[in-house]
Amino acid sequence: MGEYNNFIETLNSELELYEYQYSFEKPKVTVIIPVYNAEDYIYGCLISIIKQTLKEIELIIVNDGSTDNTFSIISIFGQHDKRIKIINQKNAKTGAARNNALKLAKGEYISFVDSDDKLHKTALEELYKKANLNKSDVVICGAYSVKHNKKGKGYYSIEKIPHYLKNKVLKNNIIKKYIFSFPTTAWGKLYNTNFLIRNNILFQTGCNGEDQMFFIKTMLLADSIYIINKNYYYYLKDRKTSLTYSKQKNDNSVILNFYAIEKFLKKQNIDSNLNYKILNKYFIKAISWLGKCSNKYKTTYFNDLKKLQANLLKNYPTYYWGNLKIKEKDSYISIKIKIFISQIIFNRRQK
Repeated sequence: MGEYNNFIETLNSELELYEYQYSFEKPKVTVIIPVYNAEDYIYGCLISIIKQTLKEIELIIVNDGSTDNTFSIISIFGQHDKRIKIINQKNAKTGAARNNALKLAKGEYISFVDSDDKLHKTALEELYKKANLNKSDVVICGAYSVKHNKKGKGYYSIEKIPHYLKNKVLKNNIIKKYIFSFPTTAWGKLYNTNFLIRNNILFQTGCNGEDQMFFIKTMLLADSIYIINKNYYYYLKDRKTSLTYSKQKNDNSVILNFYAIEKFLKKQNIDSNLNYKILNKYFIKAISWLGKCSNKYKTTYFNDLKKLQANLLKNYPTYYWGNLKIKEKDSYISIKIKIFISQIIFNRRQK
């Protein structure tokens, strides 16, 4: 406890150096951060935001029922920086937390940051400049992956996006064509607030992986996006309490995500090839999840998976999904091999 009190005292002293009374009628950017038991990470995240070169921002922090010292830390930040607003809610997961913040957001643009991640100090300024200049619905940057305090160019780095898509305005037809060339996360992007409101784009609630539906909606409904050829986001990969860190899965969120995306696509006027491309992407994710399930959850997940396949066989009888023979004890690798072979056979029959 003495160590924690020393930390709080030091934090108060440090924040006094950044304590300014900002005066602006409307924030240019609203930054939304959901937090749950993030006492070990939230300091670095918030420091990286209050030190942004773009000062006309508001920061909405949603405390999602934290039981550690998270609320005390964010409260101190709020005392020293009047741009910070804090929402307290019972634990309802990230999707609900972000949706609650969106209701209060006043910025021209919206940015999402996870509580264990950080931004480069010029990130918001550079993204805002491009969004404002090009009138884009979404502006995207890349992310460094941070592991053991070392940054690297991982899965979400800007280098993963083809060079011919960068530093230019991409219209809706191009976005659809290259939809999975873009990072599927909600973070690492800047969204036009009116675009989100006009299209009623919110996050899926009650499950994990809420980014997926949000990603599909924003990409399919955006008139234009712009990709900055820079890594401005720092994505922490080795937080032990995160879902991505755990190798043992104990929920069926990826199946729920598939159903939600399928329901949304039925209302969209998109061609059958794009519809198949999107659904197949999330079907592969859902069925591969079986190979990652913990032993205690595997039977439950397998039963849910068979219901999904029955639904697919009924609604899409010409595709390979419903007839893919998966067993409960299949490993992740064996599932991937079965998918690969089934796709080859399916593609040959299509020719």
